[in-house]
Amino acid sequence: MLLAYFSRPGENYFNGGRINLKVGNTEVLARKIIGLITCDTYRIQAADPYARDYDATVQRNVREQDSNARPAIEGRLPSLDG
Repeated sequence: MLLAYFSRPGENYFNGGRINLKVGNTEVLARKIIGLITCDTYRIQAADPYARDYDATVQRNVREQDSNARPAIEGRLPSLDG
């Protein structure tokens, strides 16, 4: 079993304001899952990293969604053989 996830630390929206996260929300959840089951893990990272700034990330996200983009992933995905 493979748990693949994408998570962005940095400035994030939180309760009507902003908060700087050392670990992204999805990574927090992935760590909880890893603590409950035995599985391989793979953190998906964009070849062109997302900004730590929330507004810059939202602007990029809108551009990518509007153009149906598929950003390149850094490195190679792990083998799923076996």
